[in-house]
Amino acid sequence: MTWTEARKKIETSLKVNNDSIDKKSIFRNVRAANDKGFSIGKGQNQAVSIPWTMLETIFISSKRKGYYDNSVFKEKFEDKLKSTSCYVRIVGNIFCVAGIMKIEGNKFIFIN
Repeated sequence: MTWTEARKKIETSLKVNNDSIDKKSIFRNVRAANDKGFSIGKGQNQAVSIPWTMLETIFISSKRKGYYDNSVFKEKFEDKLKSTSCYVRIVGNIFCVAGIMKIEGNKFIFIN
């Protein structure tokens, strides 16, 4: 799968609504989506921005490694990880909702 194909899957899968993208948190919903990326809830009144550039960078790095986890995120976006660790799971769940990855233990693995 290429990044272009992955982006199309994400665009068609993630919609602004109150449905959580994470089974472990009712607040992880898509609050906004536009040509720059997404705003995803991280609490009742808080959200984090997930730009397309971040998703592309992580997708490409994860393809090289064969999986996505905390180390992939930290390698590219350590400053964001220091602000809140929820980025790792939110990004992984975006890929899962789009049918690109699935969770296996502490890693997100590509679906063939």
